[in-house]
Amino acid sequence: MTKGEETKQRILEAGVKLWPNITVRAIAAKLGISHPLICYHFGKKIEEAIITYAIEAGKSRVIAQLIATKHPAVRKMNPVERQKHLDAVC
Repeated sequence: MTKGEETKQRILEAGVKLWPNITVRAIAAKLGISHPLICYHFGKKIEEAIITYAIEAGKSRVIAQLIATKHPAVRKMNPVERQKHLDAVC
């Protein structure tokens, strides 16, 4: 894994931990990096990247909130998968 890939991974993990209160500045502060570095890697699509990462990595806390808010990213998730994530956070 390259240094850039490691940085992106750290940013995504921090975003999951801060969810739903994610801002570029909050992530930067948590990681001790500059907010332009986050913008360099993700542009204005940091929230979308965190959502995609959370779903791919099975981060139930984020997924459950996406389900509760009827976010389009979980619209196609099957009912069994949805329930698994909801049960994980209850």
